[in-house]
Amino acid sequence: MSKFKDYHSTSRYLIEIAGGEVSEDMFVEKPGVALVKDGSDINLPLVNQLVEELNIGSEQPLENQLAELAARITYSAFPKTKPTSSESTAYHKNLANLGHLSPYKIWDKENVVFLLGGVTVEGTLEIVANKGAKIARQTSSRTISMENPFYRVQGDEAFRDVQRSVLRESLLARKRILDRYDLTNFRTEDKKALPEFLNMTLPSSKTVNIFAARTLENWIEIFGKRFDAVGVEIELREILSQIRNILAEKYPDLIQSEAEYYAKNVLPK
Repeated sequence: MSKFKDYHSTSRYLIEIAGGEVSEDMFVEKPGVALVKDGSDINLPLVNQLVEELNIGSEQPLENQLAELAARITYSAFPKTKPTSSESTAYHKNLANLGHLSPYKIWDKENVVFLLGGVTVEGTLEIVANKGAKIARQTSSRTISMENPFYRVQGDEAFRDVQRSVLRESLLARKRILDRYDLTNFRTEDKKALPEFLNMTLPSSKTVNIFAARTLENWIEIFGKRFDAVGVEIELREILSQIRNILAEKYPDLIQSEAEYYAKNVLPK
């Protein structure tokens, strides 16, 4: 029996606590975007909810709680029970021994950190493709948590209906194809090799959950470059729109409207 919380339920929790929307316990209708940290200002109500629900050791210092959240999101490996103080200490010692320091670095004082729930793998590539990003992301293949993921649909309702049908049929076709082969022969000493292959196959609209960090200046720079209706993906613009709205409330004198950013990226005729 697994010592971790149910992966699918955990993923849904992360999507919904960030304000995302799920239908049929399968499709992400809207990705979640929640501000976790703005410089030295930490969203403690949200962090405390995450720590409590996901069984992060609450007796340890806040910076270690945040680092553990970021580290565990990689495999969506959140324990079923609260760890003891000594278990929390051992967990961080293990991270240090592995040289896995990025879960600490994304919480650097100057960073503005968002929890993004239910973002496609393609979307995460776009989020990290721009200079300045620091992230803690759920891995997209080499993990059990990807064996029953959520799938993103977008656009108007008629188009979403088509996408849902395409995804259901794709999953059934994938199963029929895989059933033709005796894949048990490929369960080698690397026990994750087979599920890694299976998780890499269709469909590619599966979603993951990530913590995305940039400095405020860097987020503003991204707004100026990525609000582009011609060359930038719909999903990325939807996520950036939510991030811009949150930051504009806090920094109205620094952040322009979406219309102003879009206007900058219109090519001359």
